[in-house]
Amino acid sequence: MGKVELIRKLDIFMFIKYNFMLKNVIRDPGCYLITYRGAKIDLSDKAKIILHANYHCCSSKFLHSKAEAYLQLLDGGILEVNGPVAQNYGSHVEVNYNAKISIGKAVIKPNAVIVSNQEIEIGNDVLISRYVIIYDSDFHKIKGPNGELKVHSKKTIIGNHVWIGIKSSVLKGAIVGDGAVVAVGSTVTGKVKAGMTAMGYPARSFSTVEWED
Repeated sequence: MGKVELIRKLDIFMFIKYNFMLKNVIRDPGCYLITYRGAKIDLSDKAKIILHANYHCCSSKFLHSKAEAYLQLLDGGILEVNGPVAQNYGSHVEVNYNAKISIGKAVIKPNAVIVSNQEIEIGNDVLISRYVIIYDSDFHKIKGPNGELKVHSKKTIIGNHVWIGIKSSVLKGAIVGDGAVVAVGSTVTGKVKAGMTAMGYPARSFSTVEWED
């Protein structure tokens, strides 16, 4: 994309605000929160975005499209960007109170949803397909053995060089190993072995992935 075309697609005022006016957006030199038209960002003044690479919000849409992308961080929330990220139009990334998302080089396709209530870790070279859901919590209170009501959350980990297929879900406590593929429409609640394809509900590893060099 040329500089002129990029500028036409940006929300310039939002770009200036989030990169030069807010102390809780912490950037390495040359790293930016790139806000395209339609980017909707709700950043608490008690939350942090830490940029070690560029984060593109509401990317890959047509020039005159009115599609939006949503990025929300509540009090105490942290988004740490360790590689270039493209959050496409129609997607949602939410960091709840005192939660964290760390993400490396990744593409978040349209209508994907990532919500952290505790911690989600996403590695490098990760493709998150359309309509994927990634959660680390049940997000509602469940009665425990002693009758207490509690929200159950557990860290969710997605490794490097992972492809998560369309309409798949990666839920609380799941671990997806390096080089794995989650097949279309699958639900991951446990561990997907490195270099394996997982399928089903709940997803089970069943075949080796042969990636091209």
